[in-house]
Amino acid sequence: MERQLYKYALLFIVTSLFGYVMEVVGVFLVTGNFQDRGFLDMPLLPIYGFGSVFLCLALEGKGKTNLQVFFIALMLTTAVEYFSGLALEKIFHQRWWDYSDYTININGLVSLWSSIGFGIGGLFVVKYVFPVVAKVGDRLSLIGLRIFLSPLMIVILLNFLLKSFDYLAH
Repeated sequence: MERQLYKYALLFIVTSLFGYVMEVVGVFLVTGNFQDRGFLDMPLLPIYGFGSVFLCLALEGKGKTNLQVFFIALMLTTAVEYFSGLALEKIFHQRWWDYSDYTININGLVSLWSSIGFGIGGLFVVKYVFPVVAKVGDRLSLIGLRIFLSPLMIVILLNFLLKSFDYLAH
């Protein structure tokens, strides 16, 4: 059970980092400007990590076709993005992303095109990323996982809490 928890923590970190890089590069390619897309003081976008973990937990041990995984990923990640955006807006009175200019969107918080992208990304995570992360987690010693991941997750949590208090104070 503990090893499985560390595998999901590793997945969270890997996909949060990948999501950050993907968004920064994507925005740079479109605008020509570097834009820090993160909430944290580190190159992580936790929404990608949470979406990946929720998706892999939901599909764990269930044999699904690629099409089924795509649609489950599309629905679950769209829900994560919508409710995360809504919560961030209500709590911090700020919008971190806005799809209002997209033809098909819901309150500017999600769009059909981003949802399709997240469905494809979710399929990639379930079929390719998590199996590799799980193998790495199986090969590392439990002590090694504890030493590496526990402090890192604590730093991420503390950074999230400090940034949250900072935003709420302003």
